[in-house]
Amino acid sequence: MRRCWGRNRNLRRCGRQGNWTFFCGDHRYQPILAFIFLVFTVAAGTASIQSAWFPNAWNKRWAPSINNTRSGTKEQGPPADQIKPAISHKATRVEAEGRSVVPGDADKPDAALEVGRVDDPQITVINRGSGLLREPRYTLALADLDNARWNDKGVLPVLRINVPTFSQNDWLKPGHGFGGFPIFDGQNRPEPMARIFGWASCSCPTCDIERYYYIYLVFGAEGWYYEIPEGRTFNRSFFNALFGKTRDEQASMLLAGIPVASRRPLSAP
Repeated sequence: MRRCWGRNRNLRRCGRQGNWTFFCGDHRYQPILAFIFLVFTVAAGTASIQSAWFPNAWNKRWAPSINNTRSGTKEQGPPADQIKPAISHKATRVEAEGRSVVPGDADKPDAALEVGRVDDPQITVINRGSGLLREPRYTLALADLDNARWNDKGVLPVLRINVPTFSQNDWLKPGHGFGGFPIFDGQNRPEPMARIFGWASCSCPTCDIERYYYIYLVFGAEGWYYEIPEGRTFNRSFFNALFGKTRDEQASMLLAGIPVASRRPLSAP
């Protein structure tokens, strides 16, 4: 004769005795119920800890570059005789993580930029891909070619610009675009005929690549932009070395580093 190991409603041990192994007929399902309760309790507790301490563990997304247009670039340019071609062969972010970029993947967005209007330069975001584009983000870094100089701390003052922020509710169908978003607002417009040069980048959380551009402006008079070939980024050494040179030296460097035939002129008003 053995006493039942089951628990009554008041949580006291059952007082029955009989020829059973562990539990009487009324309590024979208690081990199964206890096991189910334990499994769900552990699962719920694990999920709570994961959501509190590791919220992005199952949804890792790329964080776009931080717009540094107010803090300035902090890299000192090398001497002119050490300048490399304007296009760097550095791999894109996706390639650096070991995944191959396959052009033309089905249902993939592809964020790109267009720059327009000489009198009031504006940015337009384009979806060149075959999938829906959400949360596009672009970065701009522009500086005055004639007046910007590297200081003793290796900081180049850049111009204050206007960059919009997009949310999940902002989306683009393939082949569509939205803009134009003014680069400069009313309080930070450059002086007429100011010569401005810089770079831009554009991507999105689900885009396979990040696109890069060079932008040149003679504010209010002329300008062009150049899209760097896919899979390459802008050359920091080239960008940094431009500032502090004479106009002739800058013109020679731009002519040698950026193909004239591939520059896209900004439209007149």
